[in-house]
Amino acid sequence: MPSTKSRVGIERKILSTILWVCILPIAVIIIMGYIVARGGQSAAVQQTLLNSARKTAEGIHIEASARLAVVQNLANDPYVIHSLSPHEADRSGNAFGPLNDGMLIQWLDRFQQVDHNDPEYIAVYDKNKMLKLASR
Repeated sequence: MPSTKSRVGIERKILSTILWVCILPIAVIIIMGYIVARGGQSAAVQQTLLNSARKTAEGIHIEASARLAVVQNLANDPYVIHSLSPHEADRSGNAFGPLNDGMLIQWLDRFQQVDHNDPEYIAVYDKNKMLKLASR
């Protein structure tokens, strides 16, 4: 009578043992390593982008501070204040003599040449945000 059990050879047993003991764990370790490395790389990229954004923000802050300092100097200058006064008495009867827009534009052009930040363009607006005058 033939036996109903299938006979498995020694070679097949050795190959299945090698598969379960060596190859399968190595495959699992490689997959886990890939997942961990991808997560680490993602964190490194996020950190690099964060540092880049911070440095960009600092650069913008430095540049904006310098430009605001120029604007504050212009806004507090008595010549500019009297030149832009809506009252005619302020424009004609002060220590600067009679003032008009042409004189202020000339003064702003000279200011551009003297200022160390060298603004390219200076525009003056009134309270209604309408352009009053501008340098060249």
